[in-house]
Amino acid sequence: MKISLLQNSRLYALAFFVVNLFPATYADETATLIPEQAAPSAPAVPAAPKLEITPDEIISSRTVVRPDQTITIQEVVPQDIPLPHAAPTPEPVTPEQQAARAARIAHRTEHRMTMLSCTVHHDEANGTTRTHIRWTSQGKTPTEFYEAWSNVNFHHLTHLHAFNKANITHNVMFGIGDQSNSQAATRAAQAGKTYTPPSIPELPTDSTTQPTYAITQGNPDETDLAALDGLHELYQQHHAAFIAKSASLKEENARRAAALAANPPDPTPNLIIRYWTPEKTMAEKLQEQQEAQTQQGGGQ
Repeated sequence: MKISLLQNSRLYALAFFVVNLFPATYADETATLIPEQAAPSAPAVPAAPKLEITPDEIISSRTVVRPDQTITIQEVVPQDIPLPHAAPTPEPVTPEQQAARAARIAHRTEHRMTMLSCTVHHDEANGTTRTHIRWTSQGKTPTEFYEAWSNVNFHHLTHLHAFNKANITHNVMFGIGDQSNSQAATRAAQAGKTYTPPSIPELPTDSTTQPTYAITQGNPDETDLAALDGLHELYQQHHAAFIAKSASLKEENARRAAALAANPPDPTPNLIIRYWTPEKTMAEKLQEQQEAQTQQGGGQ
């Protein structure tokens, strides 16, 4: 027996268990991308001065030899290491800066964080890809656990970390992996077992024109579904760009992996460890520096 009810542009289907099929769009709350902004450049960190030790400065030396590594430990005479520079005194905040900050706060939107655990299932027999999604409620006691299936390959979305929807900024974190039905069946057969593919709800074939998900566990409300709704809406609008971005990232990861395989770093490089007993503690040196600055300031 199957009962269908069309409500708020969402199709609710009731069979032996409840499955909710959600098309991707809201008429008045469509999700929008957040324009990418270049990360602010951090001030350059000056390189640490290289410690030059002459043979005459080595008090003692011993070597630990391992099968794949040699570690040399040396005690040296005390070294004169420059003290770290004190942080500059911050400039007082101007009225213009205060007004700008107040304006940013006034226009700041609500933020929500959603963490999605995803498994992309590949059914080579019929050429379909479906994503199994798990996530939890927010602000509910006790916590509720939800599951859904989507006809969207969520690998195409993992570069998307935030988007806006209904004056709310949604931040999304993905944990994602893959499952191949043919490979799972082969592994099961090698172990003398039979692989049973997961039961996946009926979903539209074309995810680019009908990105859809089906709830298979839990009873999430509008808040719990907002991130999924937004992701599917954005996929419908930008699937070509998302697919291209995913392919580009996959190629870049493969290139880096090949470069790393061709030039692997030495996992156990030989080391030289040098140490000394300071004549004065850092606290004593800092105190002397402060006293000198005070005397210099008083003499002006």
